[in-house]
Amino acid sequence: MNAEKYKEININSMVTANQVFFVLGLEYLTATIASALNNLVPAVTLVLAVFGRLENVGIRTVGGLAKVIGTIVCVGGSTLLSFYHGRIIGITESSIHWRYAEKMNESSSNNGTNFLGPFLITISCVAWAVGFIIQVHA
Repeated sequence: MNAEKYKEININSMVTANQVFFVLGLEYLTATIASALNNLVPAVTLVLAVFGRLENVGIRTVGGLAKVIGTIVCVGGSTLLSFYHGRIIGITESSIHWRYAEKMNESSSNNGTNFLGPFLITISCVAWAVGFIIQVHA
């Protein structure tokens, strides 16, 4: 097999891993939090590219400082949103909404898997980032 065929197989494997871990993570999270955690993909891609010596951050430049600050804000915001479970805000009096919200609140707080959902979505983001790096630099 030539190098292009290996590249295609690796990219397809990362896409498959991304989707599998994302769907597994949705078992333990709401779609809102899972979607917010997908904002980790650019940060994870940058970190993997820096560790793989494919990207130079240049911390002393304005652009490098923006990369670092943007990555910290991205990871911090996604982490805060995924682990913070506040009170349900009552906006309307819909009984359908409240039954669904109470069911979601019970299922997310009583099963003891508040760590597993964000972890699986984060693994999905890592797989996606690895796929990007393979696609560009292989």
